[in-house]
Amino acid sequence: MCFNLYRVEKMMRKVLLVDDTVSDRTILRYNFGWYGYTVLEAGNGLEGLELASVQRPDLIVSDALMPVMDGYRFLQAVKEDPDLRPIPFIFYSAVYTGRDEEQLALKMGAMAFIVKPKGREEFWTELSNALIPPVQATLASKPPCLGHADFIKEYNQIVACKLEEKVKELEAANPSSQET
Repeated sequence: MCFNLYRVEKMMRKVLLVDDTVSDRTILRYNFGWYGYTVLEAGNGLEGLELASVQRPDLIVSDALMPVMDGYRFLQAVKEDPDLRPIPFIFYSAVYTGRDEEQLALKMGAMAFIVKPKGREEFWTELSNALIPPVQATLASKPPCLGHADFIKEYNQIVACKLEEKVKELEAANPSSQET
């Protein structure tokens, strides 16, 4: 195998998976469970925040687009809490996949932004590379480098672009809607 799973296993034993898609959580649960991790699960950022506050996972892997509290707001809440801030946070998203989305996540304090879907080996390689101890120690405990106003501005711009893309997709899929 090309990734150093031993390195990741030595550092972490409890992972919190936050995703509203049950099948995506199931795949991740299976993969982490296969390597002996204790897996905690939540269906949105608010549930994830509550679980993280009580269970203190060693790692958080979160989707970006979710109901109630999305991944960006979840990451913001984690990084604003001094007790949760040191927990490495990894985005794993199929919807927010652009460079702007990744950059915002990294500025906010995420350790990595992995685009779904990934094969098991490719996922573990990216995860392992993101969690190299010196990198993790340096990045995870730092507060986000974005202020609240900057976050809101960049976040709103990303959401607006995603909505615009979706409208165009829907219009293209339904040509009769353009006949008004």
